[in-house]
Parts: sequence; structure tokens; C-alpha cells
Amino acid sequence: MARPSPSTIGPLSPRAARSHAAKVGPAVDGKVVDIFLVEDHQLIAEALTMLIDSEAGMHVIARAGSVAEAAALAPEIEPDLLLVDFRLPDGTGADVARLVRKQHRRVVVVFLSVVSSPAMLFAAVRAGARGYLLKTQSAADTVSALRRAAEGEMLIPSTTLAQLVTDRGEFGHLMVKLTPRERELLRLTAEGLDNRTLANRMGIGYATLRGHMRNLIGKLDAHSKLEAVVKATELGLLDR
Repeated sequence: MARPSPSTIGPLSPRAARSHAAKVGPAVDGKVVDIFLVEDHQLIAEALTMLIDSEAGMHVIARAGSVAEAAALAPEIEPDLLLVDFRLPDGTGADVARLVRKQHRRVVVVFLSVVSSPAMLFAAVRAGARGYLLKTQSAADTVSALRRAAEGEMLIPSTTLAQLVTDRGEFGHLMVKLTPRERELLRLTAEGLDNRTLANRMGIGYATLRGHMRNLIGKLDAHSKLEAVVKATELGLLDR
């Protein structure tokens, strides 16, 4: 099923959020958790907004459907918690987390996704995640997790974090295994260039380019150049 474009969803602006805030139930101990929701599926975004705004002391102050929309809204708001989908049309939740944390150092970051993998969790933790929630869990569990994260609890188990620390060396060595040509190819491929253009940009023949591409895809244990870019992004290799 095709994902809707950000313009289909549209951001929930801070001004619109104020009307939502008027409907929020009474805060617990006088504290309201202001949540910035970044989710590109309209139905899920609206359902989460309704769920959060129906809870005492929690409300969505702004909503975006892409990295670009999140970047535009971030300077206008003061969120306590960022709830962000891992996969977005123009990047990842890790991209959003990094840019929002530059604006708001104390914001709590919680990721939301359909699936979880060590690579995705690793990227989330690198971006400052306090939690990683699956969309398959119940509404009650989701709300409970958001409250606990906002109160300072680390939702990712210590055993999982320990394993990520162990695996970090493996992820880091992937970049070392890539040749300079493969690193360049990875960076240019992430720009969305086709193979002919890639060959011209790199000053190599088309057959040579295909050989480098096969090696790159194999080293990243991917099945296509698109999957290779996605995996490299999840592993943080394109940040280097």
C-alpha cells in the first residue's frame, strides 16, 4: 500500500494544537506532557492524537508527516516528548530526533515502528531514544510507555542496551570493510542517482560501476541498492 505524501497529512500547527489543548483532561500533579508527533500515516497520526489528547495531562502540541515538516515546526514549539515513526517519506525518525534535540536538548525521544531490528534499534539509540514502541501494542501500553518515558524511565531494557554496545563494533566495522569507491558509491546512491549517472559522476565505466554496486550490496547483506541505502541509513553509516 502506497504511503501518503506529507501534504496529504499536513502538520498540526502549534496554533491548531492550542484548540486541542483546551480539550485535554486535567493534568496529573499539575504537569502536562507536551508531545510532538511525527507520523506520516494520516489514520495512525489522527488516532494517536485522539488517544493522547483523551489522556489526563498529555496532549499533542504539533504534528508533522515528514522530516522536512518536523524541521519547520521544531523551532516554533517546546515539546517535552518527541514521538516519531522510524520510517518517513524523506528520511528516518533518527533524522528527526537529531534535529529536534538540537533545538530542545531536554526533549524525551520515543520511536514508533511497525517492526524492530537490531540495526533500527541501534540507530534509534544513537539518536537519543528513551523508548522504541511497536505499533502492534495496545493503546493502554502505548500511553503507559509514554508516561513512563516522560517521567524519566528508560524503556529499552538494560540487557538490550548491553547487546547493542557489543554489536556496535560490528556495525562500525562495516564502514571499514567498504573500499573508498564503495563509500563514494553509497553516498551518491543515497542521492537517488541512476546507475548511468552514478558511473558518469564517479568517472568509471558502466560495467565497473555495476561491479562496485554488487560488492556494496553484498557487504551490506542487502538485495537491492535501495535496501543497501536504507540499511546504511539505519546503521548510521551515511552520517560519517
